[in-house]
Amino acid sequence: MSYHDMWERYHEVRKPMLYLDERFRYPSSPSVPTLHFGLGYTIKGILHCAQKRNLMPPPPPVQPLTKKQESHRLMNAVFNVFEYLEEKLETPLFMCASASPNYVGVISLYSNHTRDSFYQPEREREMLNFIRRELNDRKQQAAWYWDSNRHGPDYVCEYTEYNL
Repeated sequence: MSYHDMWERYHEVRKPMLYLDERFRYPSSPSVPTLHFGLGYTIKGILHCAQKRNLMPPPPPVQPLTKKQESHRLMNAVFNVFEYLEEKLETPLFMCASASPNYVGVISLYSNHTRDSFYQPEREREMLNFIRRELNDRKQQAAWYWDSNRHGPDYVCEYTEYNL
């Protein structure tokens, strides 16, 4: 299987879930994979927030930017937006790699492993709506996303329907 085909298959098999599969509710099994609950983010959404809130790092004096300089500016924008969201919401958030072809990453409120510590039912809707507004993605539904760093294509799940 080619690299491209492998990731395409990965995205088919490990789609974001609107509701967490009961089998993945920690600690139902000591080996449950990590899934993060939150909203996916795009570069466009990050740049929207960074520009709106003046969070973009200043451009280097040399123009046009090299690919490396542009990459550094973008990564700084991602981290600045993430810190801004945490500060405004007054709660820890988690930045995760996304197992979704539509998003670069996920801004997570908690995972299935940390839900007991970070779940805030009385504030969840407010926090998600704030993130949606800031990223200019008001229609996105929050979902459970596979942690593609911890549970990438090589990971073998005990539930075969989630294996490549």
